Amino acid sequence: MIVGLILSALQTSDGKIWVFSSTGFGPGDNHIYYFTYFDETWEGPTAIDIAESLWIGHINALEYEGKIWLFYDAEYNLKSTYYDGSWHGPYNIAAEATLGKAIVDNGIFYVVWAYLDAVGG
Repeated sequence: MIVGLILSALQTSDGKIWVFSSTGFGPGDNHIYYFTYFDETWEGPTAIDIAESLWIGHINALEYEGKIWLFYDAEYNLKSTYYDGSWHGPYNIAAEATLGKAIVDNGIFYVVWAYLDAVGG
């Protein structure tokens, strides 16, 4: 059973619906899982293996030029990964960052986040 605390969803240009669920801020499994819905069929859950983190928090998903991009909080570090038939990454964006949101405009990604001093509060 997957206990997902944080969800993000998008519908890609081909009509497929993707739902992403993180494992949240507790100990244990450290993945982002996704489900897809297309042609009246649900598939999943499927894990994205980003095992370098003890926990995964907030997720933001978007599509650009046929790729699915995820921006997520991994132990208060903002990271990204993308899918083009297989998953790539993770890529570090910012340390001590959470609640990342991204948009893309004319090929430029704009990512904003909240700074968080996880030690000092």
